[in-house]
Order: sequence, then C-alpha cells, then structure tokens
Amino acid sequence: MLEDYLREYGLSSHQISNITKYFKTVDGVIDSEDYEVASIGDMSIPEAKKLKSFLVGKTEKKGIGNDFLKRWGTTVVSTTDLERAYEEYDKLSKIYPQSPIVWQIKAELLEKIGKYDEARDAYLKAYKLYEEKNEVPPSVIEDKVRGKLFHIKNGGNGVGLINGFGMMNGKSVVNGLSNGMRNGFKNGIINGSGLVNGGGKGRKRKKSSSGFFRFVITVIIILALIYSPLIGTMIFQKVTVFRVDGNFEEWNNVMPYYALRANAPGYMDIIEVKFHLSDKGLYFFIETQKDMFTNASGIYLFLDSDMSSLTGYRVGNIGADFMVEIYGWNETVQGSTFYIFNSSNQNSFSGFQPYSSIPTALKGNKLEGFVGHQMKNFRAYVTTTDYRGRHDLTYIPIVGKGRTIIVERNYAKIVKFNEKTPLMRMDIYTYGYEMEIHNISFNFYGTSTPFDIKGIYLYLDNGDGSFDSSDMLISGDWTIRNSKYVFFGGLNFNINKNSTLFLVVNCDDYNDSEKTVMMNITTIGSNVPYYLVNDIGEAVYIGKIPSEVHIDGSFDDWKIVKSDPAGDVLSVAGSKKTGDPNVDIINYSAFQGNSLYFYMEVNGKMMGG
Repeated sequence: MLEDYLREYGLSSHQISNITKYFKTVDGVIDSEDYEVASIGDMSIPEAKKLKSFLVGKTEKKGIGNDFLKRWGTTVVSTTDLERAYEEYDKLSKIYPQSPIVWQIKAELLEKIGKYDEARDAYLKAYKLYEEKNEVPPSVIEDKVRGKLFHIKNGGNGVGLINGFGMMNGKSVVNGLSNGMRNGFKNGIINGSGLVNGGGKGRKRKKSSSGFFRFVITVIIILALIYSPLIGTMIFQKVTVFRVDGNFEEWNNVMPYYALRANAPGYMDIIEVKFHLSDKGLYFFIETQKDMFTNASGIYLFLDSDMSSLTGYRVGNIGADFMVEIYGWNETVQGSTFYIFNSSNQNSFSGFQPYSSIPTALKGNKLEGFVGHQMKNFRAYVTTTDYRGRHDLTYIPIVGKGRTIIVERNYAKIVKFNEKTPLMRMDIYTYGYEMEIHNISFNFYGTSTPFDIKGIYLYLDNGDGSFDSSDMLISGDWTIRNSKYVFFGGLNFNINKNSTLFLVVNCDDYNDSEKTVMMNITTIGSNVPYYLVNDIGEAVYIGKIPSEVHIDGSFDDWKIVKSDPAGDVLSVAGSKKTGDPNVDIINYSAFQGNSLYFYMEVNGKMMGG
C-alpha cells in the first residue's frame, strides 16, 4: 500500500526504494519527523511535508469508509479478566510512577491473582507515595504493609478464599472469585462448613447399617474434591455484562482514569473516567463530584483511534478522529451524539460530522454510554464544560491492546574514555505483542555534539538487566541528522517479550573532558503504537565531573547542597500545608563565581503542573 501511494505521488524508483526500506507502513512515514522523511527520501523538508500531507489525505479517505463505520449494538458479555486488568495497571504504574492510587490498585490485583510477594512490594510503594504526598495512607494499606493480611501461603488468615476476603469466609463474591474458585471451592468443602472437616459442631452422625450407603457417600466426596474446580467455576463464576441501563455494578473492577482537577463546580468536577472495549464497540463511564447537568453543561469525549496527532482534530497533544457529545440540563441528558472528524483542517471543530445518536444512562453523578465503533486501542481527552466556560479535563494516554510502553532511563554516571559506556537503557514492555523495530531516532543534548562521539551502538540485553559482553549488538551504523539527531536505520528486528536495549557510546577525544552528553528517543519506526516514558533526569559527564559549577544539563557538579523538609508547602493564604510535590523544595544551593548560580530540587517533577 505504501509503495502504491508513493508511486501515485510521483516519486522516483530510487526514492520509493529508500522510503520503503526504512518505513514499512504509511503510518510510519506520517508519524516520523519531517527531516527523517526528507533525508531518507532524498528530498527537501517542504517536499517531505507535502508528501506526508498527501499520505494523510489517503488514510483519511480510507478512515471514513467501511473500515470504521460499523453498526452498533448495546450489550456484550465477557468473563472478568484479572490478568488483563493487572496488565493495564502495570502500564499505568510506568506512566504514572508517582501515583499512589495506581500502585494501590495494582497491588490489589496482584494480590487477587496470587502474586503475594509482588503485591506486598506494590503496597509498600503505594504507602511510601502516600507519605511523600503528606497524605494519610488508607487503613487497608497500613494493614497490608504491617503484614496482617499476608499469611495466606502459611495457612493463616490471608487474603484469599480460605479465611480472608474470599467466597467461603470472606466479604464478597467478587474478591473471592478473583483468587479463583478452583482452590476456593475445594478448600471450602475440606476446611469450611462443608463435608469433610466442617459443619458438624460435635453432632454425632447416626450409623447406617448399610455399607453401600457409606460407599456412595465416599464416592460423592471424592468426586466433589476432584471436580470441585469445574463445579466452582460453573456455579460461582462471575460474568460481567456491560449494558447501558443505569446499573453501574459492571464498572466496579474496571481501571479508572482520574481528572486533572480543574477548578470546576461539583456537577462538572470529574472524579474518574472508565472504558470497556468490546467486540461491538466502546462502553464508557463517567463519575463527577455532584449530580450532573444541574445547569446547562456538556461532556465531550475526544477519541484518537489511530494514535497519531497528524490526523483528526487537534486537542491537547492528540488528534481526535471521533467525538462524543453529551449535553443536558435539569439533571437530564438532552442529547448524545457520535461524531466523525472529516476535514483536512485539524483546527476546525466544524470538521466533526454527526454520524449517529448513542445510548446513555444517567443516575445522579454517574453516567454510562456506548459507541458502536470498534477500536483496538486509542487515547482520549474527556472534558466537561458549562455555559460559563468552566471545565474539567481528564487525559487518557492509553486504552486497549497492542500498545507497547518504552521507558528510557539514565544508566552510566560518567562516560569513560576509550571504553564502551552504556549511556541509557530502554525497557520495552510488549504485553504479549510482537514489536518490529525498523529505525530509531534520538535527540542529542549537552555541551558536546554528536560529532564529538567516536561510536554509538545499540545492544539488546541478555536478560540480566546489566550491560556486559554477553549482550547482543544490534547496530553500530548511525548517521547524524540536522546536527542534533542520531538516526539508526535499517534495524528490522523483532521483540516478542519484555526486553531492554542499551544505547552505548565511545569517546576517545580527551578535549571533550567535562563536557556533557544526553540522548532520548525522538521516534521509533515500528509496526505497533508505543508510549514513551522519559525518565532521563539529567545529562552525563564525559571523562570526569568538573570542579566548578556549570549550566550544562548535569547536576553532579553541585557537590554541596542544603536540604529542606518535605511536605511543608503552604497554600496561597499561607496557613495550610498542601501535598503538591511539584513545588515542594527538598534540596537547594547557590554558588557565586563569575556569576551567581543556583540549584533547586523538588519532591515531585519540576514544571510538572
């Protein structure tokens, strides 16, 4: 398809050969930087922009056709899938590593699927994050951390089905089922109020004169023990039915996305947004602080189904291909419509064309609805707004399957001369999907330049998480683009499990001593959508750390710093402590040289909002 479009556009066979060698799909070209397409296609940057616009137009025409417009239904039945839920929260814990609620729910899911050691670690992480935010951890987390509920493996009062929160002696059917009826049903029969050890309370059984009846009872007990997993599944397995009916119970175990907490009135202040992808379309759930539509207001769901900001209506950092509009007053929904964006002007809201009305159900501060359009994955913005322009906003970075998360981190503290030094590591979480990597482009930062570096290499880790001689060299063939980009092309290797890549550098010019270097991923040419998590905090020195302070992207030259207690942020009124770590200074310093230098470190993320 890509080759056909390039030929239709009028490129030469040489240009087509170069582009199709590095880009395997149309989206690969569209999602790449202009300079990359220009360099690979042997054309100017304006020509590359025109080519990308042409390809966008081609995919837009296809996108409005039968591939996207499917008739919608209203129900779907699916078995509760804890593994999938954990998978989603595992992704979120990498996207939002400082969110205690994400770690708490991840811990609960780990606990329910029987991974108790990992659950304990996640609970500890949540506990510490609550403390760092100066919030009191929920009592259930304190209990977990203190070990009161972690004795299941030793036969104590644990969290599973035996004596904890499970079906037999616990608090709920759902939580009990989460740990599996296969063991729970059996343990209930053997140790609970069942046939073998329970139920009698000392009451003597009347003896039977017939050995035949004793034999039958014995056979029944044995069969019950053998087939109890099947029986438990048949009788007690919980099936979640998603319907737009105003009964919101099916949303209890669905992953929430939380609002950015804008200063909005309660009827518009979003608490959480949830999604469920089915074979027939997309279900959604929204909860606000107070009852919805007490005044004239609206809810808008902007959905980016191709994960590209180059197509669709530009809102935030996404390109919305679809929109759901729900508006109302007098505490009722007055209208709900599904729109498709059909315009080449990404800034034109009028490019949304109504396609169909959609079913919704409102009850107080909760609303659910259904969109009859199939999506494998998407990202979204959900916003509320009223007649006075007040609003709240929730960003949903990732929903669905087929999405890869790549976390890039610093590795080395110092780049040594004449030695291959791992500058950074890239942890790739595939979640069971195969990722084909065709090319990778890196931004280059620091007081050095790409021309100062003798060699740059990509290595695939052998699985031990550290860079060593047993790691596999992927490529040492790289080019410099526009003096500040490092490009690895023609990689064409597959990753079908969680893996780690190392970006390794080699410097041999001692004139570069005390210079800094830092790189991070710009784009990846791949067959699957991906989400980048940049956890690279600072640049790295080449050779050695300077003796004086420099403004160079590295903070290791600040040898003397003072600390400030965490959790002492004051409100605007100056009387109340708040838990915002992004403005909570924990370290600071100043240095008077030829100029005045200062240094600050916060408990959260600088300029983090």
